[in-house]
Amino acid sequence: MINRETLTVDGSDMLTLSALPEGAGPHPVYIECCHAPGQDGFTENVLERWAEVGYAAYSHNLFHRQGPDAKGREALGILTDEELVRDCEALVAHARTGMGEDAKLTIGGHCMGGRVALLAGASIDGFYAVADFWGGNVMTAKGRDAPTVIDMVGNITCPVIGFFGNDDGNPAPEDVDRLDAELSRHGVTHTFHRYDGAGHAFQNFLNEANYRESQSEDAWGKVITFFGDALA
Repeated sequence: MINRETLTVDGSDMLTLSALPEGAGPHPVYIECCHAPGQDGFTENVLERWAEVGYAAYSHNLFHRQGPDAKGREALGILTDEELVRDCEALVAHARTGMGEDAKLTIGGHCMGGRVALLAGASIDGFYAVADFWGGNVMTAKGRDAPTVIDMVGNITCPVIGFFGNDDGNPAPEDVDRLDAELSRHGVTHTFHRYDGAGHAFQNFLNEANYRESQSEDAWGKVITFFGDALA
């Protein structure tokens, strides 16, 4: 079941979705940073799948400052990384209210959400693992005088797992190579999985043209195992 709550961040109402596992907690926390289409059926499915394996799963509307119906490229273009970090901090605080101050935190995201997950992992203490699903534009700064995400990844102190389609144009394979090299340069533990025959949004079953069931299910199995190992 998907729960809906509203948090206030910078005077703006931020819709928050959650799916909670059965049984008494506290449970580990998974935060899903939504993709460019916003909080849709795919986002809800991600939360439900994490709840099924024992995580209290949350997602927040990254476009709340632009209005309740904002999403996509136009809204994405006016977001700043400083605002995105504050949104993630607010959701972390909310999750800890429900699951306890000592709850083990993880974070991930798809598309733009993969970029935001890396940004949060580099900016907020306490995460046990980060998952980047084809996050693009990591070499692009959002906000005046802001660093790029790739310039910040050395601040990540937990393991990172990434999933990318080799037919994707953003991030293109050479972008993934650069991110891989930068994480290695800083000694950040990470594992990347790259899929032939897959491009952007290969897990998104709502995108019939891009969805690849085999690669998607393989990635699901790998990320669940990776996070479980990180929390052990």
